Amino acid sequence: MKKAKLITLVLLSPFMIKAQNASYELNVTIQGLKQRPGTKAFLIFRNGNKTITDSTLVRNGRFTFQGALSEYKSAQLALDHTGAGLEKTQDFLQLYLEKGLITVLAKDSLKFGEVDGPVINKQARLYKTLLRKNSDKLKSISAKWSKIDPKDSSLRKLNDELASAYKNEILVREQLNVQFIKENPDADISAEILSRVAGPIIEVEKIEPLYHLLSARVRKTSAGRTLGADLASTKATYVGSLSPTFSKSDMDGKMIKLADFKGRYVLIDFWASWCKPCRAENPYVIKAYDKFRDKGFQVLGISLDKDKNSWLKAVKDDALPYTQILDEAANGQRIADNYAVKAIPQNFLIDPKGKIIARNLRGTELDKELKRIFGSDL
Repeated sequence: MKKAKLITLVLLSPFMIKAQNASYELNVTIQGLKQRPGTKAFLIFRNGNKTITDSTLVRNGRFTFQGALSEYKSAQLALDHTGAGLEKTQDFLQLYLEKGLITVLAKDSLKFGEVDGPVINKQARLYKTLLRKNSDKLKSISAKWSKIDPKDSSLRKLNDELASAYKNEILVREQLNVQFIKENPDADISAEILSRVAGPIIEVEKIEPLYHLLSARVRKTSAGRTLGADLASTKATYVGSLSPTFSKSDMDGKMIKLADFKGRYVLIDFWASWCKPCRAENPYVIKAYDKFRDKGFQVLGISLDKDKNSWLKAVKDDALPYTQILDEAANGQRIADNYAVKAIPQNFLIDPKGKIIARNLRGTELDKELKRIFGSDL
């Protein structure tokens, strides 16, 4: 299976929908469960920046969790069949914690359990039903794909056929997601689903009309507000916009300001030492820099590394000749935040007046764009 050459910086955290006095009771029944003495069930969810893990004993295939939350939250149930602990547990079920009574009815294990609840879990069940055929097809293709030896050239045709089939089903999944949003604009989970459709690099022309289809109430949920903010920040760094200004120290401690590059074409290149696709792009950027720097082209590398030594080593190993900045958070804010960067590699080409004229030029696309600007006789 081909892997997308994009590293997501911020995993989709469980979306939270505001509620008042959100006390919940979660009752689970697993019919036919062959349990050992001391079998434990776990409830895992995020509360702010913390992961909360609760546990309880399973008695005769039944267990209950209760609690009070200020917000509805996405959560996971886990069942430890062997006593090996949560880390080695493979039996999980996704659901929502919401105000009221939530029930789960399963047979033998959690993962195929049916969840019912007052509002949001009913929405999730409707969504799951819509996706069922598509999900089954994706699982079937993946199962066949996993058995193929990529080194076996005789299976290349089958590999390509499965790749094409998988790609088609991913497109079907997106169409189904959009269908659900259009048919359920007042469903809380529609904002979350739209965020999945948007992905880490938002296409404003595609996502904004769908966002405005959501009801005003859903746009005010946590997921809705987050997506709205992401749309706004993406629009602020779209082609035609003025690039956000910034100033930070480079590798030598010299203060670097974007304004210092005014009058030249500048590629702002977001990357990191641990990002393999970024490292694969570096030779193309170096080649473009060497070719066009005398024409008025500069590159400003902005690393999202958390470990300074790893960053410095990568700069040396890749022999990066242009200015480098480590994007450490200052007062909780990073340059990447101002450019709505949630996945790397990403880059922005800035003209001499500070306007963004191109985004995400990959591979030979950068060379082609610079030839268009400076002329092709190089």
